Amino acid sequence: MKKTLDVGAEVGEIRAAVDGVRLLTDMLATNAVSDDEAARQLPRSASALLNLIGTRLKACAQALNGSKDAAELVEHFNRSLGDGGTAVAEWSAEKRQGEAQRELRRVAHERRSRRRG
Repeated sequence: MKKTLDVGAEVGEIRAAVDGVRLLTDMLATNAVSDDEAARQLPRSASALLNLIGTRLKACAQALNGSKDAAELVEHFNRSLGDGGTAVAEWSAEKRQGEAQRELRRVAHERRSRRRG
């Protein structure tokens, strides 16, 4: 079965993560946490969530512009059910093979450059 990414579902998950960051920062701003250790963890937790959000947004943008295989992003919560939403299909086997060969050439070129440099 061909995997397709439902962009709307993915955006919904990202929005939930943003809401989580908002909740964490509101808790910090209002001193809503009585435990000092938990209060010290809030900024780190918010930062980690923002990092995950940024990484996921970048991956979605790459899937939308075709530079990343959408199948790498498909999870149970964002799999397209064919209901007419915006969906991005996984790469064909030929495209996947071509990208793998391109990546191997890139890595080989980097290694050669390091040896020379």
